[in-house]
Amino acid sequence: MEAAANVVAHDISLTAESADGQQTLDYSGSLETGYNAAAAQQLTRQLQSIVSEGDLRMIVGSLAFPTGQALLDWLRATGQTFNLAKVRQ
Repeated sequence: MEAAANVVAHDISLTAESADGQQTLDYSGSLETGYNAAAAQQLTRQLQSIVSEGDLRMIVGSLAFPTGQALLDWLRATGQTFNLAKVRQ
């Protein structure tokens, strides 16, 4: 998310799991304004601190970009291909 200015994530789901697999913490959230990169990063740090070292998985329902160029720049920076079927304006 830091690869594009002002990108916002909507409908996120996070799972933090301890390295030994004995602790799992799930979080689902949806804010009307979405989660910017800083908010998402803070949330992931908080969840990870509860279960200590381990794995963290994030699923994002959608990303909102301020401009089409910001989307294209993000796709290029992350090595993803453009799929018009997944774009809503």
